[in-house]
Amino acid sequence: MLYILIYKQCYPNFQNGNLLLSPRISNLFSLKNFLHRRKYIFIFFCLPHIYTHNMEKDYILRVFAIVLAIVTTTSIPLIYPELPSLSQCWTTPLQATFIFSNVVTSYLFLSLNSWKYPALFLLLLTSFSYVSFPVLHNVFAVLFFSTSVYSLWHVKRLPVYYWLFCFSLVFMFFSLIWGEVFGILTLCAYHYHLLSYKKKLYSRNL
Repeated sequence: MLYILIYKQCYPNFQNGNLLLSPRISNLFSLKNFLHRRKYIFIFFCLPHIYTHNMEKDYILRVFAIVLAIVTTTSIPLIYPELPSLSQCWTTPLQATFIFSNVVTSYLFLSLNSWKYPALFLLLLTSFSYVSFPVLHNVFAVLFFSTSVYSLWHVKRLPVYYWLFCFSLVFMFFSLIWGEVFGILTLCAYHYHLLSYKKKLYSRNL
């Protein structure tokens, strides 16, 4: 039925289910009859599939980044409880995991308009290690958490995460490393909640 409707729009002689043959359209199903309309066929049948595939790929990549950040953040204080902060893992074998997790998170943050500044400062604090550049590293770490507070407040979605993140900043005065862990886990929960909401909304509109 769909193909009949398409043919009726493309060929006026195709009416009432009967094809009126003529020398010009004697070979209606030949490839050349579709060449000048191939862009419309591509739009109708291919683009929805490509868009859905890209959405699924992006969702899987973001979930992977969130899980990686959770595992990395929680494993550092559990494996090395003597460390005063997450940045001290530069002196441990978890250094490579810490760097990889921060780079992946920065890359995904850059794709979100409200999270470009946290992405930049997260990348900078990863580039300037605590061992070689302690002052710069600490400055960029403070800027990362500060801009994250601003992003949570500016977006004005799911405000509970904004207050939880502010609580984690206060908790840092009592235990720096666990305050950092709580803050990062709050960001992970926020982004997963927002990601799940968008995916559900997209699936509902299909």
